[in-house]
Amino acid sequence: MGNIKKKLRFDDIKKVIVIGPDHFSQNQNKITYSLEDWSSINKPLKSFLEIPSYFNSTYIDSSKNVKRDHSISSQINDDHTLNAVWNDEKNKSLTWTNYAPDHCAVNPHGAGYYINDFDINNGIKLGKTNDGKIIYKINDDSVLKVLYLESNTLYDSKLEKFVEIHFDKYKEHLISLTYKDTLGNWRILLNRDYSSAGECGKPVIYLYPEKDTLVDVSVGAEITISEPLYPKGGWKNVYAKPNGQLTYYNQKYDSLFWEGLGHGSYPNLNNFGKVVKQKDLLKTIEKDLDAQGLNEKEITDFMEFWSNNLPKTPYVKVSWFTTEQMNKLAPLRVNPKPDTVIRVFLDARGLYEPVKLTPQKLTKTERIGFTLVEWGGYLKVKNK
Repeated sequence: MGNIKKKLRFDDIKKVIVIGPDHFSQNQNKITYSLEDWSSINKPLKSFLEIPSYFNSTYIDSSKNVKRDHSISSQINDDHTLNAVWNDEKNKSLTWTNYAPDHCAVNPHGAGYYINDFDINNGIKLGKTNDGKIIYKINDDSVLKVLYLESNTLYDSKLEKFVEIHFDKYKEHLISLTYKDTLGNWRILLNRDYSSAGECGKPVIYLYPEKDTLVDVSVGAEITISEPLYPKGGWKNVYAKPNGQLTYYNQKYDSLFWEGLGHGSYPNLNNFGKVVKQKDLLKTIEKDLDAQGLNEKEITDFMEFWSNNLPKTPYVKVSWFTTEQMNKLAPLRVNPKPDTVIRVFLDARGLYEPVKLTPQKLTKTERIGFTLVEWGGYLKVKNK
């Protein structure tokens, strides 16, 4: 698959476009926005600063300073199934998303994927949306290869890592579809079973109270996997000891584990971090964890999980979220409130060539009083 992926970066990437500014603000009726810079990972995509584009549910025409509502998810039901009449009834239970699976937030910036000049002869009719738009299965390899780069994995819970699907097998499944929306754009929907590879991966929460304490913990996220089981409203009455040992429903744990999609915004770190050679990756991450205040056990736990879930490319872009950024992505509600909170989150992306980045300054937080520590990362292995 290496040759296909390298080819994508130069030939096929122009077939699929990502529409939507990464930042949007409105000040005194003047609309200003900027696109997310993908140049550090992929070849630059087409700029949309001078043509109509989207931000979440808003349609923007910067040339005319026009802004009006336009729902990008109008065809998707609350349970993520498609509001459609299918030719094959078995497709009714499939769940879909419009956004690019490149973040671990429920509400990522932008309006996701669209196709330039879709040829209906390169599609297979699957049915119609409830407002009469024909749904096509994408059957064009040049488009599928681009989508494959972004959603080519399924999570194996036994192995605790994502497993890559071969492209020939990928094409057999109903992973992507397209239809022409009300503004005349060919919108792509992605099967959530395959696009969920952009989750907040195995965030682990440690609790260190000053004395034995009953603690309630809830996470602002759409949680898909947890240990112990995450009930509605969060973990209640977790018995925490100063040494970090936890007891929950008579079961002992070292930490609370969750995975899922944060309810908040995923920070734009595309131009921040450092590029590390593959041979230096593990020791660099260990050093960074220590610089952010994790202790020996926490670093060991982190490396035990992430060493098998990091990109295998010649270079890796290593970026870290601050505690404040994690609080926006997946806010924690803890009672009693900790005196010290340390949240460490890794965003590691595979690169074939080094790029220039703005360095991050990592800060070690002193542990004072009741301390909560969490580590996690963007769990998506690609470019192996």
